[in-house]
Amino acid sequence: MRTVRDATFDVLRRTGMTTIFANPGSTEVSLLTGLPDDLEFVLALHEGSVVGMATGWAIARERPALALLHTTAGLGNAVGAIATARMNRAPLVVLVGQQDRRHLALEPFLAGRLGGLAGDYPVRVEQPDRAQDVPGAVARACHEAVTSRGPALVVVPMDDWSAPAEAEELAAPLRVVRPAAVADAELEALVALLAGARSPVLVVGAGAELGRVGVAGAEDVAAAAVHAVRAQREWAAASFEERAAVLRRAGQLFEEHAGEIQDWLVRETGSIRPKAGTETHVAAQECYEAAALASAPLGEILPTVKKRLSLARRVPAGVVGVISPFNFPLILAIRSVAPALALGNAVILKPDPRTAVSGGVTIARVFEQAGLPAGLLHVLPGGVEAGQALVGDPLVRVISFTGSTAAGRAVGEACGRLLKRVHLELGGNSALIVLDDADLDLAVSAGAWGSFLHQGQICMTTGRHLVHSSIAEEYVARLAEKADHLPVGDPAGGQVALGPLIDAAQRDKVHGLVTASVGAGARLAAGGTYEGLFYRPTVLADLPEGAPAYAQEVFGPVAPVVPFSTIEEAAALASDSEYGLSLGILTRDAMRGLALADLVPTGIVHINDQTVNDEAVAPFGGVGASGTGSRFGGGRANIEAFTETRWVTMQGDIAKYPF
Repeated sequence: MRTVRDATFDVLRRTGMTTIFANPGSTEVSLLTGLPDDLEFVLALHEGSVVGMATGWAIARERPALALLHTTAGLGNAVGAIATARMNRAPLVVLVGQQDRRHLALEPFLAGRLGGLAGDYPVRVEQPDRAQDVPGAVARACHEAVTSRGPALVVVPMDDWSAPAEAEELAAPLRVVRPAAVADAELEALVALLAGARSPVLVVGAGAELGRVGVAGAEDVAAAAVHAVRAQREWAAASFEERAAVLRRAGQLFEEHAGEIQDWLVRETGSIRPKAGTETHVAAQECYEAAALASAPLGEILPTVKKRLSLARRVPAGVVGVISPFNFPLILAIRSVAPALALGNAVILKPDPRTAVSGGVTIARVFEQAGLPAGLLHVLPGGVEAGQALVGDPLVRVISFTGSTAAGRAVGEACGRLLKRVHLELGGNSALIVLDDADLDLAVSAGAWGSFLHQGQICMTTGRHLVHSSIAEEYVARLAEKADHLPVGDPAGGQVALGPLIDAAQRDKVHGLVTASVGAGARLAAGGTYEGLFYRPTVLADLPEGAPAYAQEVFGPVAPVVPFSTIEEAAALASDSEYGLSLGILTRDAMRGLALADLVPTGIVHINDQTVNDEAVAPFGGVGASGTGSRFGGGRANIEAFTETRWVTMQGDIAKYPF
């Protein structure tokens, strides 16, 4: 049985409090007996010495420290040392042991009474109502000790340690490292801005709370922009070797911590394991490619009619704002963050608040450990307010936005008024064309992957299956059979093909488009039902012209199938959309497929593959309502995206003029 003691030890490991300072008595024996090998116990002979040693350790290592005190008597003996810890702003967690929980009903030792005994020195005092709340209380105490720079107290009855732990616990707060280069006043101002806003991080599909993160507002964005401008100047002046080293180390860290990051992607976004593995792999590759970008030639020599040197030089844009979505939160953020940093910019990243950890905090932690100087990367999870502030801030010179077409149009309009560069990667309703000579089994497999991967929540998802009329009926039957047999469920609980949709609003949108299409005359060949956020993979056939699930971007696991008779008809159907992101063509004759592709305007084409593909070395983007073209991926596109062109001339003598 996993106990509260075991769960608390996990919190200590995640927060770095693996050295325990104590003068133990009877109330601490059950915690310290048989201490795991990776935890260290330091004995002191007086409670004041316990707190004093822990305070010195915390200050010297700039990490939170843990002290154990024996009952109220031990706390009374340590009050002076606790006051000193507060004066020295030491991040200290103090566990005060008590007799068993049965006695609390007779003689409650509540926070107010404990606060009175310890004076005003603790920054937080908490006595959990249940034994199962102890790990979360310790995590919260650590967070408060670090952010408020002082001792935080938690009262724990001795019988709590052996109680069974709950299956899901609050995630421990992230360790906050205090940058030496930031003044106290600036640090306190940032803490004050973020302290008031809290938002839950949920297990998608289950509703269980994993932890809490800050939600940024306009003031947070403004403060981050000021700090980013200051830090960017030195970063731009740093050698390319220094910038490349940070990016290489970040790539290594994504690989070393891939399992942990994938766990977050599974729980926070509903990803299946293969999809989560793709995200961590591509994230590492984005960093490695960006590391090479740091030393790429950033200019060219130009001809000139004068006796001088004339050149075009690429210089960092300055501060880059990145707004990323929930569906592939790691890839769709890092593909802008990594090259922008490598080219000498600072970055303000606003991830979707629904995936703030896997799309934001993960990236911040990786770059922190990779040695990125303070102030260059700001992660501000937030909603519309934060996004509008980021787009409108005059210190932010470039916006990289990935999201819906409706939101992208608003971002583009705002940036246009401000004469600000913007890169838009928006929605899609991509077509997969299956020609009459295609291998049907392989085509059905490719079509299912293209429509059902990550529950269809991908901009490149195969939204329209255009199948030659000679094989269309068989294609629908085989695709429906495959859909009926695909397992749908919680990816954290076992091997499934589809996980949950991101939230109820998205589920209702998907189901509304499906039912409206069926109501208009479409045949439901498979799926069309859901349980909670788990939507069955759906196949629609015999669709009337303009059926909503065919004409619109569904962003769900829906595969509408429409037949065609000629190449010209296939090209016309594929082109009949405001979107132009990705196109897949399946055929035994690759050259025939390439000729067909030339008739359909899209930013991406895959011959003999479905529509969902991404590589760090390839340019990515769409046309029409899918965005402003290939603005991400590959050396040339990334240089153009995140640098400005400057014309520079040099000559030996000052030029002479008539006046």
